[in-house]
Amino acid sequence: MNNSHLTAYALDFVSFLIQKTRNRNKIRNIILFGSVARQDESKESDIDIFVDILEDNKIIEKEINFILENFTDSVKYKNYWKLFGIKNEIKLNIGNIDNWKELKPSLIADGIVLYGKYKPKIKEGQHNVFFIWENIKPNAKRVLFNKKVFGYKQNKKSYHGLLVQYKGERLGKGCIVVPIEHSSFFHSLFKKFKVNVRIKKVLEYY
Repeated sequence: MNNSHLTAYALDFVSFLIQKTRNRNKIRNIILFGSVARQDESKESDIDIFVDILEDNKIIEKEINFILENFTDSVKYKNYWKLFGIKNEIKLNIGNIDNWKELKPSLIADGIVLYGKYKPKIKEGQHNVFFIWENIKPNAKRVLFNKKVFGYKQNKKSYHGLLVQYKGERLGKGCIVVPIEHSSFFHSLFKKFKVNVRIKKVLEYY
């Protein structure tokens, strides 16, 4: 299974959605993002799609999710995509893009527009995000967090942390910088560990 097949599958769903929805005029953009858009997906990766609507609306959200269920139950899916070996789950995020501040950086950095004309106004350069935090307590939580982020050594063997995996850099005791496309992942990590963190987005020129 190559990346182009998953992108084509996502695009096929979008075409199905636009044909079936009664709220087409309220959909501004549909954007593929995440690992499939970055072309670093695994066999089990979800296909992340953001449906940008004029304003958050539970009725529209319910309709779009219902259409997704119909798509995965359609003849086209069963007789083509399923036989083609595609079993990746389509994961939808639905709402006004300006209200999704944590997700928006990822959409800007690596999003692929499948429908609409989304063109965020960003300058040229490397977009990075700084995460700055104070000492983590209790000690047990700090040790677990540091192992997760920075890695650790055991029996003379080194194990890489998430910072290496996501191409980030440690700048100090309580400061890391990561590419903007991975910032939402680290933001969720800090939330999971309940660590207060300051976040600064920067644009670096070379």
